[in-house]
Amino acid sequence: MDLNRTNAAEPVATSTTVVTTTVSIVDDQSHNFLVVLGITNIISLTMLRVVSKSVISFIGIVFNLDLVYITFKTRSLHGTCNLLIALNALFTAFFEFSYITELIIASTNNRSNPVTLSHCFWLQLFSLFGANCMIIFILFIGIDRLLSTAFPTWHNRINTRYYLTTIIGLCFLYSLTMAFRTFLIVFQRYPNKGLGCQVSDLYQDEAKSMIDRNNIILNLTTLGCYIGVWILIKRTKGDVSVRLFKSLTAIMLSVFGGWFLFSIATMIIDQFGIIAAPRWYILFSVGLLQSVADASHAPILYAFR
Repeated sequence: MDLNRTNAAEPVATSTTVVTTTVSIVDDQSHNFLVVLGITNIISLTMLRVVSKSVISFIGIVFNLDLVYITFKTRSLHGTCNLLIALNALFTAFFEFSYITELIIASTNNRSNPVTLSHCFWLQLFSLFGANCMIIFILFIGIDRLLSTAFPTWHNRINTRYYLTTIIGLCFLYSLTMAFRTFLIVFQRYPNKGLGCQVSDLYQDEAKSMIDRNNIILNLTTLGCYIGVWILIKRTKGDVSVRLFKSLTAIMLSVFGGWFLFSIATMIIDQFGIIAAPRWYILFSVGLLQSVADASHAPILYAFR
């Protein structure tokens, strides 16, 4: 990312700046389509984005926490796959709460006095941690299914406690590393830069490039795991379960429609310098898809486990 690149909608903070006012979207009047429909007379575009994603995320939080409760209360669901699904649901709920935080900020703050990145970091720290854990747990669910299909006897004999402790440790290590890298960039370069306080706003400069690249790699690896499961099942004798095929298809579409598509979209926007209305429409549409995908992970994974 070019550190010298700037535009009217998103100035870059300098060492002499006390607070740089940066708006997550451009002026409402540039969005002619929504202006014609009269939507901007009812609600600002910022609130339209925040409210719509918050509603979807609230539903997702309820689904995910309900799944966590049911899994840990039911001993028959204490297999490695079910427990990984529950852990993924828990950290997905942590991430989804970021939209509730953003809604509170948008409702109580004003565009002339935005939240600085240094404050935003602490407000969204748990959601930031949850976002990175979530995508790692999705990968390990795929790896777990691949191992259980390729080596069923070995998988049935593993020590569940050590197995899950190792996975949780790796997830925490990755998430803490990304959070620390983000912390350094935010507090050393842009502590007073004002934004809308989304989790994605915390990723600046090389941290943004790194998280986009990592998400794409992790999502493609997850898809590779499920493709491997599909290949192994096709080679075995007997009918292939329709339930399993639905599981693979639903999870692939969920992953692609969520983090993978969002990461690709943001990389394209940065690469080609897309600004103003097209940028808002792209991020709004893809962001909604990501919210729906995050909210649907728990019911999809549980229903087709």
